[in-house]
Amino acid sequence: MAIGNTSIPYLEKTFHPVTGCIGDGCKCKADCWAADLIRNRLAGTMKGLPEGDPFAPTFHEDRLGDAAALKRPTVLGLGFFGDLLDKAHADAVVRRVIGAMVLPHTYVLTTKQAYRLPDFQWPDNAVVGVSCCDQDDADARLHYLRACSASRLWVSLEPLIGLVTIYPATAAEWGGRLKTVVVGGEHKAVGARPMLRSWLRSLRDQCQDDLGAHFVLKQGSGAYPKHFPELDGVVYDHGCRRM
Repeated sequence: MAIGNTSIPYLEKTFHPVTGCIGDGCKCKADCWAADLIRNRLAGTMKGLPEGDPFAPTFHEDRLGDAAALKRPTVLGLGFFGDLLDKAHADAVVRRVIGAMVLPHTYVLTTKQAYRLPDFQWPDNAVVGVSCCDQDDADARLHYLRACSASRLWVSLEPLIGLVTIYPATAAEWGGRLKTVVVGGEHKAVGARPMLRSWLRSLRDQCQDDLGAHFVLKQGSGAYPKHFPELDGVVYDHGCRRM
C-alpha cells in the first residue's frame, strides 16, 4: 500500500515510502492515530512492516516509484503514517524520497523534527509543514520551517491543546510562503483534551489579519469530532485541495 486512499480532506491520496516514527517531542505519542492504525489495523495487510513493532521507522525503497505511476496530477500526503525526518532516517534516505517527488503531483508533508528541514533542498511541488500542539511546540519548530527552502509552507495544529501565537507574525516575514494553517481537536474516545473557541478565534484572526494564510478548521474534539465545525457561524474549509 504505497499509494493509499485517505479521508484527510486536503489530500487526494497518500504515499508511504517511509512509515513509523520514534516519537521524539510528540505530546500525543500514547494516542497517535497513525501508530494505532498501523499496529492494530494494517500490520497484517501492509507489506514491509517490521516484526515486533510495525510502527518502527522503516524506509520502503521498493515504493519510491509508485507516485510516478499515477496518471493524473494528484495531491499526495507523504509519510502520513510516520515522519520522513525522523532521526532514524539518514540524510541519504530523505534525499532519495525527495528525489521521488516527481511532477505533476503535489506532495504535502509534515514533521515534528523541524530542525532537519533546512538541511534539504525542497522541490517546488512540495508543501512542507510542521506539526504543533501548543505554544512550546510552535516556539521550537516554526523558526526552522521559516528557514527551510520550500516555496510553500503550512502549519498543522492537530490536536490543538493550547493557545498558539504564530511567529513570525506577518506575511512579509514569511516571504508570502506560509499558505495554510490547519487546526483540529483531539480525536479520542475517552479523555480528549478540550479545544477552546477562544484559541480558534485567535488563530483565525492571525491568519486573516496578519499572516495572509488560509485558516482551516478541520475538526472538533472528542470521540466523534465533527469535520469542519462552524466557528461563529462560518465553516472554514478553504485551502483544502489547494495547499
